Amino acid sequence: MQRRDFLKLGFGRVKEIVERTRIEESPESRQTLQTVTELGLLSASFVGLDPVEAVEDPDEPANSFDQSVRRFTWWDWGNAGTSQWIQKDFSEPMIVDSISVYWYDDTNHGHCRVPKSWQLYYLDGDSWLEVVRPSGYGALLDAYNAVSFVAVQTKSLRIQVQHQDDYCAGLLRWRINRSPSNIRRN
Repeated sequence: MQRRDFLKLGFGRVKEIVERTRIEESPESRQTLQTVTELGLLSASFVGLDPVEAVEDPDEPANSFDQSVRRFTWWDWGNAGTSQWIQKDFSEPMIVDSISVYWYDDTNHGHCRVPKSWQLYYLDGDSWLEVVRPSGYGALLDAYNAVSFVAVQTKSLRIQVQHQDDYCAGLLRWRINRSPSNIRRN
């Protein structure tokens, strides 16, 4: 199923389909696998063995090499040193003013390292724009790396990473902090 097919069905229906259907793995599906979450759809430029939905798991990592929690990585020999992305498409526009990421790093065990650099983009119409006045794009180990920025209303956020030479990057968690104006009051 293509991305546009997911969007046409509506998020409630897609969530039901994904919960009832196991997507068979093939080289094509590994490149385009998308997962529905409570508030939208996650996708990535490359999905291998590590599921993209892991970034939204509620379990908190103890450190950047925590093997007791799921992770998402862009690991593949062909991805070392490349630029890759992970994206969140919301079911309705959201006002967002900060995010936090917890990087995966398996130094001394494998080929995943914190990224060489990264940026956060939001979808404005048909254009991807970098958030305005980001507080800094951290790549600290064993901690959440928070970035705040001028609030944006968008239907999509994208983290663009540049891998270190000879390595790939990975995420344990991605927390999107919606602006208080998105919170419904009873």
